[in-house]
Amino acid sequence: MKKLMRLMAALAIYIGAIAMVWAGEPLNTTFDGIKFSPIPKDNLPEEIQKGGSENIYLRPVDPHDTVYYRILSVAGADKDAPISESDVKVERTEVNGVKDYKPIVLTEDLVDADDHFIVKAARKSQDGAWSEGVTMTYNVVFGEHTSATILAFENNTEPTQFMVGESYVMQFSLTAPEDSLARYGSTKVNLIMNNTMTGIDWANVEYKFAENDEWVAVDEDDLDELIRIPNTFKDFVEKGVWVRVSLVRNKRSDVMDLMICITKGNSFLDASALSSVLNPQISCVDRPATAPAFSPAAGYIEKGSSVTMTTTPNTAKIYYTTDGTEPSKTNGTEYTAPITINALTAFKAVAVVDDGTAVVSEECY
Repeated sequence: MKKLMRLMAALAIYIGAIAMVWAGEPLNTTFDGIKFSPIPKDNLPEEIQKGGSENIYLRPVDPHDTVYYRILSVAGADKDAPISESDVKVERTEVNGVKDYKPIVLTEDLVDADDHFIVKAARKSQDGAWSEGVTMTYNVVFGEHTSATILAFENNTEPTQFMVGESYVMQFSLTAPEDSLARYGSTKVNLIMNNTMTGIDWANVEYKFAENDEWVAVDEDDLDELIRIPNTFKDFVEKGVWVRVSLVRNKRSDVMDLMICITKGNSFLDASALSSVLNPQISCVDRPATAPAFSPAAGYIEKGSSVTMTTTPNTAKIYYTTDGTEPSKTNGTEYTAPITINALTAFKAVAVVDDGTAVVSEECY
């Protein structure tokens, strides 16, 4: 659900006028075998752009099932007939190499005179059986966004590319007009950061509000959804924020659509956006060499056995340590031949080429 929320949120936010969506209490995200995102939220507005669009996803829990739906808030919709194959089928699609289901694009013409968006859905299993069906109601109130606060990268810290397994520091500044600062100065807000299911996942995200502060880690459970960095609006304006991201060792696509915004709530969707939205597209690349591979596999081996290390390209040189320190071209021993193991040995190894290094490998024998 968290990863799905990221894609749903990324497609929703733009600068300009907005609309807010909310309704009943969310007990869970799955109803009758169908996952809804977002689900109606009690007293927690979800914004969409006025005149623009929001996406609502209906996904079968079992990928072998098929979901059909009807929008009851549209004039002339049959509210009583059961859902059938004559209704709209939720089709699969692919965006930037990510496979998902096509959303319902929620626009103003899908909202009835009572400001409701109502969708009725049912699930057909692979054996032909139909679920009972479920109806979701979203209350929609249209409003205007008036903030002219500018969010910007500071000191040329916008990354030009992300490399798997690396870390990057970004610094953000916030320039707010006096009326916005007076209105929202003490308001608790979040810097929201979303990598929209593209590029490379976060392995770790940390932040601080002064250069000499200690880094604060974002909760690991939040790394699979929107990254939220909290503070008051005034502190963001007066201090800015440093964000350090560390990336996992593989990538999903060659480009990351990174979306960043200051909001009053926990996501792009659930409260007023108080700043412009940054939406850089950052290229994502692999390491210039592969992490050294060890043979035989780590673990118990016979005393006197030899261990080999390999990497690609074959022009890369491997450096290793056995004292726990990080290996590099200047720290460690260059691997030139198989190594005989006669005692407990813990390796750290890295492959080095002219334009960079591999991710460090660690093995113990």
